[in-house]
Amino acid sequence: MNEASKELRIYQTSSELERLRDALKKWQQKRTGSDREANGKYRGQYQSQVALIVNEVSGAADTIEANLKELTDQLPNLSLGSVFQDCARNDRRIIWLWQAWEYFREKFDQRDDPDLASSVRAADEVLWSCYKPFFEATGITMPPAPLPYIEHTYSPTAVRPDQSSHIEKEEEIDEGPLKRFFANLPLPLLQLPPTVVSAPWAHVLIGHETGHFIQDLIQPKGGYRKIFREKVQAAAKRISPDAESVWGKWAPEIFADLFSVLAMGPWAVWVMGQFELARPGKCTTRGTNYPSALTRIFLMAQFAAKAGLGNAADLATEAGLDPTLAADSEEVKTDLKIAEEVAALIDDSLPDGLPLLREMLDFKAADYKPEIGLENAGEVVQWASALIGGTAKADDTNLRTARMVAAGAAQAWKEVTVMPGGPAREDALRFLRKDVFPHMIACAEGGKRAGVSQPGGQVPLGKIIFELGDDELFG
Repeated sequence: MNEASKELRIYQTSSELERLRDALKKWQQKRTGSDREANGKYRGQYQSQVALIVNEVSGAADTIEANLKELTDQLPNLSLGSVFQDCARNDRRIIWLWQAWEYFREKFDQRDDPDLASSVRAADEVLWSCYKPFFEATGITMPPAPLPYIEHTYSPTAVRPDQSSHIEKEEEIDEGPLKRFFANLPLPLLQLPPTVVSAPWAHVLIGHETGHFIQDLIQPKGGYRKIFREKVQAAAKRISPDAESVWGKWAPEIFADLFSVLAMGPWAVWVMGQFELARPGKCTTRGTNYPSALTRIFLMAQFAAKAGLGNAADLATEAGLDPTLAADSEEVKTDLKIAEEVAALIDDSLPDGLPLLREMLDFKAADYKPEIGLENAGEVVQWASALIGGTAKADDTNLRTARMVAAGAAQAWKEVTVMPGGPAREDALRFLRKDVFPHMIACAEGGKRAGVSQPGGQVPLGKIIFELGDDELFG
């Protein structure tokens, strides 16, 4: 009787493990089945990201299976109580595998949610449009692309694998047995606020977040972050030695703002203004990680002006900056002077003989410039017109196009905001709500997007769950 009970107890745990594996297999098949070109051909867009998660969970499942096999082999020598205890431990381990997988699955599966799918899939394309050019231009091995998803936060956030503290997690994950696993994520994530679903022009902010991912990859182990910080500090010190340290703390955000200007042109400045200058009573207040809103928008406008996108004062004013706010603050006046010095870094050479950032992103000031006759206008200007029902513009799969559509959406929204109320504005809004995301998606670059996993200090999930003590498993 005891032997049968022991066998059936192992069978019970094995059955639950098999259920997990079956669900994981079906999910991978589903993600593969939906990962198609318009002609039905397999694209492989999410191949790397899905494989990372599946391999982590299935590898841990293999470890549990091996443990159950050991129990089976030793069954005659084990007591009924010890078999039940070991199986209960494995049951708990399986539960944690479900939770680890579910954390990432729900983010992937937003692409199947009718309310979120178009905005998230469009974000995939805008991010790829900003992300891939760096690797094409430099020959640096591309890791798996970050995974965009919608989170209930106000601002977008780039989360590198070693920055899991920046993401929202349930307490039982953040402080429970999986804490060690989530200390280094299997893949980078891009959190997007719900705003982007109803305000497609906000996809311009993806340019800034991509800059965070790229800066960390310019040199191994984030070496360029230190170089850029030192250059920002040197620029600040030339104006005010007392400001050197605080400007150094802002350097990562300054680089990302610089990158966004080269990715999205003047609309990076304008969109950031919509967010930054709306903070009540904070426009002239320095932050821990950011300059004051006033300084930040002024600096971005300086970057844009040095890139040939217009007069800095005009660009800042268009973004909503009120220069009179600086009149009563010597600190802000100093920061604005420093911003003019820092802006010169847009033309600074990258280390190791890498191309300039503007060359990597194939930056063209002409994309943003109106001309007499829309057919002669810049790419972004043409998209802005098309997105509010003007002259039609054909989709294409050039790598640059998705981010051009995003910038065009911002320009289109700006144009709508100055239209008088009436049928013309209602029609423009209707076109903008209906067309932006489909155009971003239709302009997707074809082909596989597989990256190469990089060593990142990630401890295998299987190792982690087998190193948990009973207090953690059963607590």
